[in-house]
Amino acid sequence: MLSLALLERVVRTKTIRKGTGSYRSKHIAENYACTYPDGEPLGPHYVPNGTFIAAAIHAGFSYRSYVDEFGYESVNASFNMSKPVLDDLDCEIRPNGGLAQDRQRRDEMIREYGRRPYYRMLRDAA
Repeated sequence: MLSLALLERVVRTKTIRKGTGSYRSKHIAENYACTYPDGEPLGPHYVPNGTFIAAAIHAGFSYRSYVDEFGYESVNASFNMSKPVLDDLDCEIRPNGGLAQDRQRRDEMIREYGRRPYYRMLRDAA
C-alpha cells in the first residue's frame, strides 16, 4: 500500500531512465508517511524491494532488469519514471538525506556567490 501511495505521485516517462531504480525508490517509499482515507496513518514502514517492483508494475510502469558482469540477473529494476520528480520526492520525504543535503549546500552557495559564479567555480574545478 505504501509503495502504491508513493507511486501515485510519480510521473511516467516514455523511456526507462537511469536513476529510477527500485532500490533507491523503495527507500523513498519506506520514509513516506501518508494516511488512509479514514485518517489512519500509513507509513513509514519497511518496504521490500520485490514488493516495490510488484507495486510499480501493478501501477502500470514499464521496467527493465539488468544482468551483471557474471551473467546473473540483478534483483533491482529501473522504471519509466521521471527522475526529477523522484529527486523532488526524495528531498521532500527524506529532508536529511544525501540528495536533500546536496541541494541545500548548492542553494547556500548560489545565495552566497550568485548563480553564474557558482557554476563557473564548478566548471573550473573539473
